Amino acid sequence: MPGGFNTTSGSRLPERLIPVKAKLLSDLKSARERKTVTQKNPISAQTICDRYLKIYGYSITDIDIRAIVNSLRNDLHPIGSNSKGYWYVKGAGEWVEVIAHLVDRRNAIDKVIRSTRSIQASMEQAHLFDHPVVEALQDKLGAERVSNEN
Repeated sequence: MPGGFNTTSGSRLPERLIPVKAKLLSDLKSARERKTVTQKNPISAQTICDRYLKIYGYSITDIDIRAIVNSLRNDLHPIGSNSKGYWYVKGAGEWVEVIAHLVDRRNAIDKVIRSTRSIQASMEQAHLFDHPVVEALQDKLGAERVSNEN
């Protein structure tokens, strides 16, 4: 799992992100206590990345932030998010927006999966995969066709 997020377990992070995870949790909690980062005023992943590079020397990306937030949530820390950013959740009512945001993201991903399967089926029906060049690329890359099931 070098340099990436383990999507199988959903909670393992690369070693380089472990100290960032602890710092982000601490910073989100204290920002919430100071009321500087809240549901109405969340902090964006880009702002976190910029500040952490400038203040702590951490070179991280928005993808790293999402992985860290997922890991924190899997550890049962109440990290909220919406389209504008992240915050430490204090009240039960804040979860309504968080859950709605996650459901919207899941639905968008489901739509892309359905569209991709449809494209794949159309290409297979048109025998676009039965071309010698495609077969050579599949052999070279060790690629397998994706099943239309699920």
